Amino acid sequence: MGEEELLKPQGPNPGGGRGDVRALAEGAMLTAVTLILAVISLYVPVLNMVAQFLFPAPLALLVLRRGFKYGCLGAVSVFLLSAMLLGLPQAVYLFIVYGFLGLFFGWCFRAHKKAIFTLLGGVLISCVSMLLLLLFPAYILGISPESFREMLVSTSRDFFLIAEQQGVLSGVSAEDYVEITLKLLPSAMFFLAMMLSFACYALMGRLLRRLGYDIPKLPPFREWRLDWRLLWLFIVALLASSLSARLQHDLLAQIANNMLAAMQIIFLVYGLAVFIGAFWRFKVSAFIQVLAILFMFQFFSGQLIIFIGVFDPLFDFRSRLEKYAKKREQKPK
Repeated sequence: MGEEELLKPQGPNPGGGRGDVRALAEGAMLTAVTLILAVISLYVPVLNMVAQFLFPAPLALLVLRRGFKYGCLGAVSVFLLSAMLLGLPQAVYLFIVYGFLGLFFGWCFRAHKKAIFTLLGGVLISCVSMLLLLLFPAYILGISPESFREMLVSTSRDFFLIAEQQGVLSGVSAEDYVEITLKLLPSAMFFLAMMLSFACYALMGRLLRRLGYDIPKLPPFREWRLDWRLLWLFIVALLASSLSARLQHDLLAQIANNMLAAMQIIFLVYGLAVFIGAFWRFKVSAFIQVLAILFMFQFFSGQLIIFIGVFDPLFDFRSRLEKYAKKREQKPK
């Protein structure tokens, strides 16, 4: 079976006979590709970042071509071979963080799910995967919970020293910074899950489309829209934060603060989409766009962008700017 025949799109495979043999052969070849990506992601500098984001692609391709059953068989094969060749902690880490993501993306591609559904589902799976890594470090990373906490504290202190040298932090002690960082760790994990899901989907979608598969595209970033009902979560987080301050309840305060931080990340990304859309409509150069965004982050700490992201679902600023631009264009010169 040649490489072109392996990657060529095809319809659903009838069960039994030669089709099963071909499916197993494809699974073996794609498993080998996945193992190569695993080795690169762990041991090859520079290329390891791209290899990690492409690690779910062979599993997704196997599910897309042959169905979820063969995808699960391929995932188990990858896990067992990775455990023998790379060690159990590395195999568990790769499988939890990227394996489930590949299976889910492949199922969505095969079922022709919308891009936004696939992306949001990927974010949820990535969050659960990172939570598993956080809850079971002794079994997954091969270190004790105490050592894992010490590693997080040491990393937070290093970031604090870098930020202090850059003049970003003032009036905050290292202990307070570490405490805040540990308390907001769930929201930081949510941000990383968003980035991981988007990067994997973008690279995987581009690769599979180049191979001839019909993979839904995400709309351009400037056209992203947010459902206004998501504002209710933001309101609930604000109310929970206010209630925890009155009751002086630490657990409720931590949950509310992480909800607020996660919502701020969402509205920050959405607010950037609103600004990029406005810049594109008025044909602002890319250099000016970058300077404007850096200016807002420097002097407003991103709060202006979050503010626009929060209120755009209600007021639709881009539509208003579009109407204004059209009226301006229709005026006689």
